[in-house]
Amino acid sequence: MRKLFNAVHLTTAVAALVVLACAVFWVFVAPRIQAAGPVLINGREIKIEVADTYLAISKGLGGRDSLDRDAGMLFVLPYRGKHAFWMKDMKFPLDIIWLDRGMVVDVVTLYPPTAERPEPEIHEPSAMSDKVLELNAGMAEELGIKQGTVIEL
Repeated sequence: MRKLFNAVHLTTAVAALVVLACAVFWVFVAPRIQAAGPVLINGREIKIEVADTYLAISKGLGGRDSLDRDAGMLFVLPYRGKHAFWMKDMKFPLDIIWLDRGMVVDVVTLYPPTAERPEPEIHEPSAMSDKVLELNAGMAEELGIKQGTVIEL
């Protein structure tokens, strides 16, 4: 009887660990990118997708052929820091906008690798940030986004 009791507890414990592992994977690791709806930036509506897990942040817009003109991707970073971004697997140029508590702390345009420059461009921001917004190249200037601009997301 005692062996049966221990086997039931062991099976229950293993099942609980499997459920916990799946939950942790789903919340923190699964490469989910989700639409967050439009955001108004200086009077212009921008459709935003959100990347908020490690794999989604790592993949970002990589591998896509293009991005709609009035669209972007918001990266919700796991902690405040100087998060470098790069153009791995990118096929089109982007404006990368680092935000700290809603205020723009750095803006740069990065370009995809080419045959002459096969290594992806990497940029580390000048200040700490907790989010990064990627838009098509030229959109930051078009929208008047610069260091100090406040963007409510």
